[in-house]
Amino acid sequence: QSAARLVKVGGRLIYATCSIFKDENETQVEKFLTLNNNFRVVCAQKVWDKNSTVECDDANNVSYFCVTPHEDGVDGFFAAVLERLPT
Repeated sequence: QSAARLVKVGGRLIYATCSIFKDENETQVEKFLTLNNNFRVVCAQKVWDKNSTVECDDANNVSYFCVTPHEDGVDGFFAAVLERLPT
């Protein structure tokens, strides 16, 4: 929350955790967006792969970066890319 005031319009804020728990990840992003309606979630796949043709700018198609031990063979990790919108 404190870093949000430092992000310029069009700038991005990354929320990342070493966790796979929804309460520590998606729920926190949802709370942040409730308090900061001048931010939106950016499609993580489009950020990760700049050549991606994935269309996920629609609010109903939110994309986060998430890896898990049982699916990816690595430690759990979550990231959300949040972009500041013009007010």
